[in-house]
Parts: sequence; structure tokens; C-alpha cells
Amino acid sequence: MTNEEKEEYINFQSFGKSPIYPCDMTRRSEIFSMCPKILYKYRGCDCFTFDSIKKNYLYLSEPFKFDDPFDCLVNQLKEEDKSALVKRFTDYLILKNKPHFDDETINKYIEEREKEIINNEENGFHFNPFGNKINRVIDNYLNLLRGGINYFIERLNDNTYYQGYENIKQVRVGSLTPSNENKLLWSMYGDGYKGICIEYDFSNLQDRYFYLYPVIYSGTSSNDYAEKFFDMVIGTAKYFTEKSTLESYRQMKYGIGSLYKLIDTKDSCWESQDEWRVVAYRNNDKFNKAKISAVYIGFQIDKINECKLKKYSKKYKFKLFKMNEPSGSKDITFTEITTI
Repeated sequence: MTNEEKEEYINFQSFGKSPIYPCDMTRRSEIFSMCPKILYKYRGCDCFTFDSIKKNYLYLSEPFKFDDPFDCLVNQLKEEDKSALVKRFTDYLILKNKPHFDDETINKYIEEREKEIINNEENGFHFNPFGNKINRVIDNYLNLLRGGINYFIERLNDNTYYQGYENIKQVRVGSLTPSNENKLLWSMYGDGYKGICIEYDFSNLQDRYFYLYPVIYSGTSSNDYAEKFFDMVIGTAKYFTEKSTLESYRQMKYGIGSLYKLIDTKDSCWESQDEWRVVAYRNNDKFNKAKISAVYIGFQIDKINECKLKKYSKKYKFKLFKMNEPSGSKDITFTEITTI
């Protein structure tokens, strides 16, 4: 998937099973069909790995324990009072959404609108000095300012802004990938080919796309919680101030998905991992909704661990494969181990 398709996926996913525009249903089906049914987890052989195999679960970690300390890093909220936050939001809203007219044009329009209101009240006629296009653009802009600021103040007063930050901090994440032949991952997480790669089958999980998040790789992504929350508010405000047009609806979807991108965006240097994530909140660190369908053994695994996995394969009914030692080909290949 491209980053653009991943953003669409997250935006559709953010709505859960809420109604969406009928004309978006086909596109949603196309995007969700890209969600993989089989994903893999590279692990070394230790007691935690064997426990996850015996009990059929994927362990979800606290993000601050990840190898990359910048992964899932969310800037802490500044100790700003509400008036300072409203000022910061207003500046951000103007910066991101100001129409392509200079300040003089906008100010002149506002003055003329004030005169227009007075003339309408006194003389009963309508005066439009700039024409319908500019009228409509700046009107939408002014409505967005009013609607966005009011909506943001409501989200401050009902504690949504602060609670959202607490929720983001409390997520648990499980990292997976669509390939069992990634040499870099075998080296880094598969204990230098002495470990294993666990295959998780999501095919029987209804609506699996509501559990799985694709990672977006970017060299410029912001990890500022406030800005992501601002994007969510602005997207929602556009939906309601632009009379619920299809375009404003899509902008709202982008806004709602923006908070999830704080935990699903990584630096582009990690792109070769092609990562997908299972995300849950605290007190839920063992994801058991996908079936372990196979385990792939590195060619340098020791005999004790290999024998242990053979017993588990027979007892817990999953397929077992062993990587063939490198020969003339650079491709990774496996041979199935039959257990009697």
C-alpha cells in the first residue's frame, strides 16, 4: 500500500461501522481489501515466545519500550491555560486554512459585509462587491473560524482534549509484517536466524481491518499531540460549516484519523519493515483473536528449541517449517517438518 492508501484506510477505519456516504462504500471496500489476512512476528526463542505459542496470543507492548525511542513518541501537553490553547488553535487554523486572498481583500470584504447588513436593514437591497465566488469562499472561511473555535472550546470544556492525550499514552501495540522472508527482520528480531517467525492468521476474524493499522512511513511527520487534535477539530468543523458536502465529509474523516497517526507513523528509514500494528489500550496486552497457523524456524536454531517446537506443533496443531541453509540462491526457502 502507498502512504496515501494507508491514510485512506485509517480514515475509513476511524469511523468504525458508522454510516458513510454511499458513493464512498465502493472505495472503502477497495481499501479494506488491502488489509492482509496473514501477518508474521519475528521472535527469539525464550520463555515469553513459547508462552505466546502455547496460549495462542500476540503480546502487545508499551510503545516506550520499542527499539526506536522516537516510535510512538507523543509530545507532552504544555501546561497552557485554556485561553492560551484557544489562541494557539486559532493561529493554527488560520495558518492551515486561510483562503488565497490577501489580508486587505479579506478585511475589505468584512467591511463591505457589515455595510451590506446595514443597507439591507435600512434600504432593503443587497450589495455584493466581490461576486459570488469570493463571497462564498470567505464566508466559508469565516464560518470555519467561528465554528472551529467554538467546537475546540467545547472539547476543552468537556475534557475531550486532555482525555484524548491520556488515551494515546496508554495504548499497547503489537508489531507484525506481511512477509516471513525479510532478511533484515530475521537478523534483528529473529535472533540472527536462531529464532523463529510466527504466522498469525486473521482470515476468520470478522472485520479484521478494525484491529489492524498499517504504519505510515514519513520523514516529515509531526508527533505533536496538539496539532493532531487541531486537525481533528478542523476536519469536523469543516463538515458542519460547509453544509455536510462530500468534500467536507472527507476532510472530517482525515481529521478523525489524525490522532491515530500519532501511533502509526514511523520515520521513513524503517520502511523496509512494512509494518502493520494491532493496537489496544491498557489492561489488554495479549491479543488472541488471530490464530497461530504456522511457525518458521531459522536455520541456525539450536536443537533443544527445535525439538520443543516440534512438540508444540503436534500438540497445538500448527504447521512447522524450517529455513533451508543458504546455498547458491539468495532467496529464503523453507521445508515443512512433519510431526507424527
